[in-house]
Amino acid sequence: MKLLMFLLLWPTLASAKVDPKTVPGTVKWLCQNFEKGFDEAKIAKCKATSKASDKAYHQCLEVVNSGVGQKRLQFFGPAAEKCIAAQKSYTQKPGKDSRNAMRDICATAVKGSKAKGETCESPLDCLDGLACLGVKGASAGKCATPLAEGEACDTDLLGASSYIGLLQEAHAICAPGLFCSETLGKPRVCTAESKSDDPAFHQSAGAACRDSGQCKGVCDSGKCKAVCGSG
Repeated sequence: MKLLMFLLLWPTLASAKVDPKTVPGTVKWLCQNFEKGFDEAKIAKCKATSKASDKAYHQCLEVVNSGVGQKRLQFFGPAAEKCIAAQKSYTQKPGKDSRNAMRDICATAVKGSKAKGETCESPLDCLDGLACLGVKGASAGKCATPLAEGEACDTDLLGASSYIGLLQEAHAICAPGLFCSETLGKPRVCTAESKSDDPAFHQSAGAACRDSGQCKGVCDSGKCKAVCGSG
């Protein structure tokens, strides 16, 4: 009887449209939940929408889908679900340790396939431990060992998506313990990190940020932006 009912209902079930954003473990689901996850609690009170997270979602989707389609990237659904769980832990208790844990877990959902010396379009394309050096505008770069202290690090990065930004940190241009400094009037070079280089959490509008978990409002293109009167 159950088999008969299933066969009768199958045409309806097969033709039903399922939104990929609601299916756990898909690229759309990961990008939607990660980019919106930071803003959700902050905008729920006034039912606002964040243009920053919409822009970030589309960049995340474009970068991951194009990379997978061109076989520069591999996507792992189960790891994507762990990534969103780690993000929730981070938003509930923001801090450097929880953020680093989130970065390491989320980096396992999208893995690069390019070896040292191969062409790359973004840092995500490279195997673990490698950076994509030399990307400028439409010009591709090469997967290579991260730069040492004092070396020039003028390479374009993708900036709108919090998820893509997080993966770029996992494939940083500079070696561990270093960051690409930016001083007005001087060339960008790999410099030793200090506690002051890591943005504080729950910062006000206008402060530098890497993701919305570090802002009272949302992070839009590297700067905290107020939302719903957050400051």
